[in-house]
Amino acid sequence: MTIGERLEEARKRKGISLREASEITKIRSDIIHGMENNETEYDLPDVYIRGFLRNYSSFLNLDTENVLTDFTTMQLRNTQHVAPLERVNLGQLNLSHDVSIDENRLPTNTDDIVDQTPKAITPKKNYNSNSIDRDLYYKVAMVFGGTFLLVFIIIMIVNLIISDDVPEINPDLTQPSIVGDVNETFDEVARMDEEQIKVIALDDVTVIIEQQIDRKRLYSGTLEEGETISLTKIGPIKISFTEGENVVVEKNGENFKMGVTGINSRILD
Repeated sequence: MTIGERLEEARKRKGISLREASEITKIRSDIIHGMENNETEYDLPDVYIRGFLRNYSSFLNLDTENVLTDFTTMQLRNTQHVAPLERVNLGQLNLSHDVSIDENRLPTNTDDIVDQTPKAITPKKNYNSNSIDRDLYYKVAMVFGGTFLLVFIIIMIVNLIISDDVPEINPDLTQPSIVGDVNETFDEVARMDEEQIKVIALDDVTVIIEQQIDRKRLYSGTLEEGETISLTKIGPIKISFTEGENVVVEKNGENFKMGVTGINSRILD
């Protein structure tokens, strides 16, 4: 059974439609429809699609790691549909009859003999097909990987530049949050105290942390499950992430969750 068939069957067992699944998981219905139809080509970076697939399979109570492993196998299988190199087999030339030479048609000028000599055919090199296929797979993988990384970086940069909407802070947070842009003077910055925070990854997640008061980038990268980073900040910070449920911020001995799932951002004191 394919990944799409397993997802569709699990959704139908829950007795919900595509629209209801989309409203609950916050994943667009067209993406859910594509995953249930085994589509692997999307206008999104691979890390986003894997995040959607992880969230959706978890919602359907499926083994997320097994689903992601099968998805990787399906992607590799699709990249192998490359047209094989064209090979020309000249075969053997058999002359079963004697060739008679008409002496009257022989050239008398030696220069004509040289000019009419047929060109020698240079045989093509016999390349090892396994070596060619292996090199081709490496090149395709490098192109895809580089393209996904470039698109992801561009999306994150554009999101940081043009994003005006600030999501509401999780009401479960016990500390007040800062919402909106902070415009402080340099004198006010000097009077503010530095604070130590820790960012904890509950699972693999990509994070960008920016200090709002001077737009200073404090961290940008991918945290693995269980990894913790310590940062020194001044004033509010903006945290952008690919999977909000996998990020926890520790401040003054208290842990704060992001309160959202999937790709989003938060502004915190």
